Amino acid sequence: MTFLKAVLVFCNNSQEMKSTNAAVFFVDILGFSALTKGLVQGIKTEDYEAWGLTDLDCQNHSFLAASILLEFRDVLFSLNQYFPNIKVAQISDCAFIWCEDVETLLRGVHYFMWTAMKEKGILCRGGLAYGEIVEVPNVDYELGAFVVGDAVTRAAKNEGRLKGPRITIDETFPAAVWDAMDDNSAITFLSSDLFHDILSLVDMTEVDEYRWYLFDEAFLAGRSNIQLNFKGYVELTKQRLKLANVLKYHPRMGWNARNKEGRVHLEAGEFALSQNKLLDVLHLFETKIVLEDNRSIGNMNRANQKVMKDRYFSKDEEDAWILAASEAD
Repeated sequence: MTFLKAVLVFCNNSQEMKSTNAAVFFVDILGFSALTKGLVQGIKTEDYEAWGLTDLDCQNHSFLAASILLEFRDVLFSLNQYFPNIKVAQISDCAFIWCEDVETLLRGVHYFMWTAMKEKGILCRGGLAYGEIVEVPNVDYELGAFVVGDAVTRAAKNEGRLKGPRITIDETFPAAVWDAMDDNSAITFLSSDLFHDILSLVDMTEVDEYRWYLFDEAFLAGRSNIQLNFKGYVELTKQRLKLANVLKYHPRMGWNARNKEGRVHLEAGEFALSQNKLLDVLHLFETKIVLEDNRSIGNMNRANQKVMKDRYFSKDEEDAWILAASEAD
């Protein structure tokens, strides 16, 4: 489609443009621009092989970027199939994801972030907002879906306010969630844990974070057997710590660890995801250490096995250390 044709299509549909309120999620692949510009130095053979690039002729920045982008697109496609009411517009290494129903959008956010990181090994960061968007319902999607509006702008602006695989929000979003949710929903019940005020080390301002990593989409949708009690919170904590092990050990994130900015994102994410006392559960796995070398699925699985031991989790800090000491003996 030529530019002139695209303009004519937009103008012909201008009378059909739809203005509505919606929840918008903007997501971006961390480090992708630096990778495509050749700024990530020291990428090793094992980093390429983790992405299926075993041929030496394919072991360069461009092929690696293309492989990551294909996996990113695969997650977006599966999201769109799983949640048909959610709309997606991909723009290279980022995407706008939106839906009029806030709960559906949040389920999509959890699905995307957990799938991208845990199953694909892609390091992403996002921003959330709620408000006015403008769509053209019957537009020709030859060039892909598109959306504009205040909520779209704010979602994109929110994305860059924290380091690591985090999601930041503004004050419009919690209000929209509380208005839309049933009092018995997990989001409402755990909203004080999900919506968290934090000091950003990027610009030393107060930032509202949406802690997507507290639980996955299955729990949010009520499809898991995990209950809202201390035993259930321990199970959610174990899932979260296993996700933190992805940042620390997954070989697909080896290239992220090859430059300073990438390591900062990994370390910030590791610290956030392994944080102690979330959901009022104490454990001994809090760390910000990530590996540059010796990253493997085997090491990740061994770390996960350690997490699965019940003895490390407690309501009381003193009890947690006593349990750890007794096991060491």
